Amino acid sequence: MFQLGPPNLPDVVPSANQAVALPAGKFASLQMFAAAVNGDQSAQIVKVNYSDGTSDSFTQGFTDWFALAAHFPGESIAKDAGYRNFSGGNHGRHSQAATTVAIMLICMATCSRSTAPRP
Repeated sequence: MFQLGPPNLPDVVPSANQAVALPAGKFASLQMFAAAVNGDQSAQIVKVNYSDGTSDSFTQGFTDWFALAAHFPGESIAKDAGYRNFSGGNHGRHSQAATTVAIMLICMATCSRSTAPRP
């Protein structure tokens, strides 16, 4: 479902309240591949802007990447990494997982961009 970039190259959009371009089209949901850092991030605002000038805002929590389970409604585990790499080259036994979030879109106008939550 999600296409990740090649290894060892940046392919992440850090959340900084910026607009993220979306493909044009009419969709029933917006799915994000996401993970929080430094603990769960609750009550984050995701805003979707439509090409007709309207917008919808959604409140969503994001589970910390080190968690073993999704903690917020709408989340599901996208990938369990199986282990953690440490800087010395050792592996930890604790699994990590990124989550996916599906947000139902209310307006059926053409999506134009989404605003990521503040860090």
